[in-house]
This record gives sequence, C-alpha cells and structure tokens, in this order.
Amino acid sequence: LFYSLLIIGSAACGAKKEAPKTESVAIEQNEKAMIIETVNLEGKWQWVSSSFVTRGMKEPNVSSPETRGYNVVLEFFESEIEIEIDGSPVARVPYRLAGNEVETQMLWVDIPSDDFPFYIASGPVYIRNGELYISGGYNDAGENQTYKRLD
Repeated sequence: LFYSLLIIGSAACGAKKEAPKTESVAIEQNEKAMIIETVNLEGKWQWVSSSFVTRGMKEPNVSSPETRGYNVVLEFFESEIEIEIDGSPVARVPYRLAGNEVETQMLWVDIPSDDFPFYIASGPVYIRNGELYISGGYNDAGENQTYKRLD
C-alpha cells in the first residue's frame, strides 16, 4: 500500500497543469500595455513634476514648474547633462547608466553640492510613451521625477 501511494503521489506531482486560456490572454495583453522603451536619454527633456515622500509622511510633497515658478530642461549628452532653467544654461553635470536592456537601468547623476540649482534624481529609470521616469525615491532618500521628451 505504501508503494502504491508513493507511485500515485509521484505521478500527480509530475502532472503538468495548463493555465486557462483566459489567464494567458490577460497576461499577454497586460504585457503589451506595459511596453517600456529602451533607455536612450540623449536629447532634451522638460521637467513635468517631482514627488518626494519618506517614512512617516501622510502624503507626498509634489512640485512642478507651476508650483516652483520656473521651467527646467535637461539635455542629455553622451556622459553629461546640461541643465537649463527658464531657457538659460546653469550647469553641466556628469552622469552614467548602469544595467542593460534586460535589467532595470540605473541612472547615476553626480551632483556637486546640496545647494545645486536643480536636483536631478538618481535611481531606476525608464521611458514610456515619450516620458522619462526617474525613481529616485527607491531608497527612501530621493524624489521621483517625470520629464517629457522635447525632441
């Protein structure tokens, strides 16, 4: 009897269950809706908004060109970012991307000081529908930022 139960149990564990077709169609449609473009930062990006939240905050602190009173455009070159505020260049800073098309891309921006004219977040980065998202809040020490492509 023990060997019979062992053989039946082994056969049941090895049986392959096929997911219902409706589930696989839903998953396929969801994957198509979430297509994320390959990260190519070169070009101009206009700042849309920033959102900062840390432990203990009830709501995020959201800022935008309207709330701050100025426009910011970042122009990404091969290894530097030029920052323009209201159409005037104010600084150039080095940056680098880490990762590949399979992994999450990480953007690292070398901001020289705390009183820099505009904070550019570092962290996971992706582009979707012509918008650049920097998830600077991933380590609970930065802000999430959104930019739209200008060129």
